[in-house]
Amino acid sequence: MSANLTMKTINPTARRNTVNKNNNLFLRLMTSITQKWQRGKMIKDLEAMDDRLLRDIGLHRVDIERVVDGFDYRELRMVPLTPTPIMVGTVDDADRKAA
Repeated sequence: MSANLTMKTINPTARRNTVNKNNNLFLRLMTSITQKWQRGKMIKDLEAMDDRLLRDIGLHRVDIERVVDGFDYRELRMVPLTPTPIMVGTVDDADRKAA
């Protein structure tokens, strides 16, 4: 038997555990970044609502960040049921030059 023993011969799962830890760290980092982005987007969307609409859903403007902080990852992934309204009647510079 050889005197040269490596971690692979002593513990064949040692390399796999290191790879899994690195992948797990990367996954946690990406999840954290995604959740922070979703949190910011949710706050921006709620702050864009007028006060009457916020009252209809039971929120005050000063409570938006506190409420969003309490959301879990499933709630942060919520999207509006209605599509974003399209601005009708806007004229850009290219349309003005053509007219």
